[in-house]
Amino acid sequence: MTHGPSPIEMPKAWKPIFSEWIPSNEYDVAEMPAIEAYIDPDPHHADSSNQIWLAVILNYKLEENDKVKNIY
Repeated sequence: MTHGPSPIEMPKAWKPIFSEWIPSNEYDVAEMPAIEAYIDPDPHHADSSNQIWLAVILNYKLEENDKVKNIY
């Protein structure tokens, strides 16, 4: 959720999503469009509240030593 004028705050909100949140957890971004939800009737207002909705999927990448070995 962002607080402040949307033209300023929404772009600032995207950077930590991709530079901090996604790399630090077990999720990847799903191949679906993201949604910027402009909740406040006046998105330019100083106290505007808006949201970014991003579809994610669980990252199934395994470490090399976690891979199942073929026993046949």
